[in-house]
Amino acid sequence: MRDVRLPAEDFESGLVLTLYGKVLRWGPGWWIHHPPADASPVDQAIAAQLRDIEAADPSRSLRHRPA
Repeated sequence: MRDVRLPAEDFESGLVLTLYGKVLRWGPGWWIHHPPADASPVDQAIAAQLRDIEAADPSRSLRHRPA
């Protein structure tokens, strides 16, 4: 299952991607660019370090970077 619908005021608020859906949408490193709101400080720090490493990689300079 890639997503679920929850009761909400509007469509966007009620659509929630499952872990599988997040991997399909953003790839296996989805959590680096889209950390969950409840991510621990350690997970947030690791994700920030991985984003810095990715940004400094010269082989990615002309490629699309995830938002």
